[in-house]
Amino acid sequence: MKFRLGHVFRTVFGFYQKKFNQQWDSLLNEILENGDIQEVEKCTVDFSYKGDVYCIWISNRWYAYGNLYALNNKDVGSELEFRPAFKTMVRLYEITRHKHAAVINRDDDYRRIYVNR
Repeated sequence: MKFRLGHVFRTVFGFYQKKFNQQWDSLLNEILENGDIQEVEKCTVDFSYKGDVYCIWISNRWYAYGNLYALNNKDVGSELEFRPAFKTMVRLYEITRHKHAAVINRDDDYRRIYVNR
């Protein structure tokens, strides 16, 4: 429920940074259902699916979230970056949030120990 109100606000006022694309939404749902997480980084998650590696943007929740960032380590370019349906974004968040939080915490620990002296 708490996410839905924000979705309505972002939709009405045009705050999503990527346009919705049904084909990307369907493919991302297949990836979430049948793919395997390979790596989680600060801004992206890599899924292996049907012999390809899909690098999906998981930063800037929800404004620019869930778009394809790279395919097989090659940047797809902004013209091919679309957002999935909000329901799919929530599903992606639920699948990746714990691993993503661990990466963010690791980065914060590094800064606290080595940088902020």
